[in-house]
Amino acid sequence: MEGRDWEKSVRFRREDLPIGQLIDQMYSARATNIYVDAVVGREPQVSGRLLIIDVDLPTTPEQREACFHALTEFQKANPACLVTPDLPTTSRYLEIKILD
Repeated sequence: MEGRDWEKSVRFRREDLPIGQLIDQMYSARATNIYVDAVVGREPQVSGRLLIIDVDLPTTPEQREACFHALTEFQKANPACLVTPDLPTTSRYLEIKILD
């Protein structure tokens, strides 16, 4: 689901506000596409929800740096956040996994 649509959907919870802010910051930095996929634990030993956020990074170094900065600040407050590839990157895409 596209990031802005996810923020307006019934899947978006009050606890997701910091993630919504991260998505908004990425859009403000000119990320072209952001997609959110929520995966609910299917195995008995896996509880909670895994959010997978795919980000198509902007083209200019300044805009990409703004995305990296927003994500680094988010990671400080949310240590259960895995980002691939490692930042900073020359890759055009980021995958952010958040387990809650």
